[in-house]
Order: sequence, then structure tokens, then C-alpha cells
Amino acid sequence: MSNILLHTLLVEDNPADAALVCERLTEVPALTCRVQHVTHLHEALQLLQTTHFDVVLLDLSLPDAQ
Repeated sequence: MSNILLHTLLVEDNPADAALVCERLTEVPALTCRVQHVTHLHEALQLLQTTHFDVVLLDLSLPDAQ
């Protein structure tokens, strides 16, 4: 079985939570995630204007997303 490659945008302001998400994503054998991590919603919105992502994982309690 071949690996699925997902270009993933992780929007998370807590470094420990971001590391945990990245660690969990590596535990799925049939999945390879290329993760780009940002800490603020405005950074994510800028990236989404120029870059294609298959998945966006978004912390809903970001300080600039209230």
C-alpha cells in the first residue's frame, strides 16, 4: 500500500500542542504529512492565499481569532 501525502497547515499557538499533533501524525503508517506550522490566524490566512493545503488543522482558541 502506498503512502498518502497530505500537505497540512497547522495553526496552533501552543508549541507543546503543535509538537503533539505532529508526533501523532507520524504514527499513521499509510500517511505522510508535510506540515507547515504557524502560530496566528493572520499568518494562516496569508499562506492560504498563495499555497495549496490538503488539510488545515486550526486551534479555535487563537488569540487573534476571537
